[in-house]
Amino acid sequence: MSAHSSAIARLFIGLAEARRTTIAFELAGEAGGVWSDDDGDLAEWGTDFLIRQAMCIGGGTTEIAANVIAERVLKMPREQTLDRDRPFSEVPRSPSKPT
Repeated sequence: MSAHSSAIARLFIGLAEARRTTIAFELAGEAGGVWSDDDGDLAEWGTDFLIRQAMCIGGGTTEIAANVIAERVLKMPREQTLDRDRPFSEVPRSPSKPT
């Protein structure tokens, strides 16, 4: 496998951890949303749910990992971009207004 194949593990870990945290939060019910210091693990689930996207962002976003897998591992063509050779200051950032 190529060196870029590590993106597969990165993508899997980020998505699986976010999903696992969501399931734990749903199983906790209302105790997962409102907790006291004495609630132990339930308080952990609520806190984990609030920061679950950190696993998808830290170390490079899962979107970047998905692009690496598609382009470098699976050898799929890049997404078409019409502004590749333009300076950033000339790239349109909002939809054009109708005239």
